[in-house]
Amino acid sequence: MILIGTAGWGIPRAEADALACSLEFDPHIAAAFFTSLHRRWGGPVVCEPRHPSWFTRCADRMLETFRLSRVAADPAATPAAAHPVGCRAVDSPITEYYYRWHGSPRIYWSPYEIAALERLAVELQAFSPEARVSCIFDNTASGSALRNALELRQLLMQLASQLVCSGFSAPAADAL
Repeated sequence: MILIGTAGWGIPRAEADALACSLEFDPHIAAAFFTSLHRRWGGPVVCEPRHPSWFTRCADRMLETFRLSRVAADPAATPAAAHPVGCRAVDSPITEYYYRWHGSPRIYWSPYEIAALERLAVELQAFSPEARVSCIFDNTASGSALRNALELRQLLMQLASQLVCSGFSAPAADAL
């Protein structure tokens, strides 16, 4: 999976810099970049826009046209940025969703409280079993990312066991 917001993957530096998702959405530049990207990469691509102009119908249509997912970020640049937009890569039956939590209130430093992780676990648990959902904690400066990831994993396991105890069946172990 490629996360747009970093340079690399054989994309010319000038093209990558032109699309920096902290910049205002420009449909011509974005279309040229995504076309170039898809010539080089056929797998899943996730975009993490930060500028409010990326949360418009025009930008959403472009992401859909190029089969790109949009990150659910925390903290969110706009209310829409808190919710992922999933998309399927070319020749894939699986819809990809991606969460990237940076730490809040202090980005990259703050650990997440259990209450926030519980809300996230419930949201993640609600996805279809056919979806591929990734969650990355980027609050690494304080060393909180690993702890938060392990706490979230435990919460998800507890939710799954509650579903089984309630009469719902959990996915087979080999499906996880």
